[in-house]
Amino acid sequence: KGIVEEEEGCLSLPGLYGKLKRAERVRVRALELNGEPFDLEAEGLMARAIQHEFDHLQGILFIDKLGPLAKLSVVAKIKEFERNYRRGQEAGEIPPNPEIERVLVEIEATHG
Repeated sequence: KGIVEEEEGCLSLPGLYGKLKRAERVRVRALELNGEPFDLEAEGLMARAIQHEFDHLQGILFIDKLGPLAKLSVVAKIKEFERNYRRGQEAGEIPPNPEIERVLVEIEATHG
């Protein structure tokens, strides 16, 4: 219910922020770890966090929801993240992409 536009960031993209519209209030229906259903109503920051994390489960980052002009303003920072990632791989600090993909496939097979 309701719409509010506020600045949002993400630990996956440190130092990057943008104004994003989200519902002011949400209702969540989910299951406990034991399978019992529960309902949760949240508003404000908690509602924003729930929507943000739900987006992650769908493979969406907050920058994917920014308007065209706002996206243009973050392009340089995204390119910097990409350069740092490649440098980390070249330095051996970050595994190569095929290794990361292999581990993700294993995790999905085990927990999927």
